[in-house]
Amino acid sequence: MGIGVARKVKIVVVGQSEGVDGPEVTSDEVANVWAQINTISQNRGFDAGKANYKTSYEFLIRYDSAVSITIRCMIEYSNRFYSIQSIERVDRVRAENKYASQILNNPEGKYWRVVATSQDII
Repeated sequence: MGIGVARKVKIVVVGQSEGVDGPEVTSDEVANVWAQINTISQNRGFDAGKANYKTSYEFLIRYDSAVSITIRCMIEYSNRFYSIQSIERVDRVRAENKYASQILNNPEGKYWRVVATSQDII
């Protein structure tokens, strides 16, 4: 990743505990990592009579064997939670354009490619 491209994100596991007023949502931090973030898609639709926006992002995170990212985890970025849709190990290779790169699937790659989605109800 180039200088200034990466952003700080948290990998968290969301749970539920019993509080004084009933169930409370809790989040336990798994790791604080740097990620390159790219927008994949943004859709607008209706759910239960309310407008919603669904945005999918690609988080490119350097692989670390000490960190365990699973589909049960969520990504917290910019005070929003993103549910993980897929996790792949990949490598980045230089493209023909010297400022671009391509991503190749590799089970022992240097990066995790995590696709995650947020849903905003308006």
